[in-house]
Amino acid sequence: MYIVITGGGMVGGGLVRMLLDNKHDVVLVEQNKEICDKLYAETGVVAINGSATSIEALNEAGINKADVLVAATGQ
Repeated sequence: MYIVITGGGMVGGGLVRMLLDNKHDVVLVEQNKEICDKLYAETGVVAINGSATSIEALNEAGINKADVLVAATGQ
């Protein structure tokens, strides 16, 4: 399954780990560059530094081919 997750905090980051462990294709969209870098270093997830409200960031994440979008932002 191809899954886009917006937000890499406690919920989003945990979900990234769980889904990757279960062999899903996951892309993260996160505004905070440090969180993107940390999750990439820990998991290898494709992490796009951008806003979940940006159509450009969502398109870069492959939103058109996603089976699921998870909004795990704090806002």
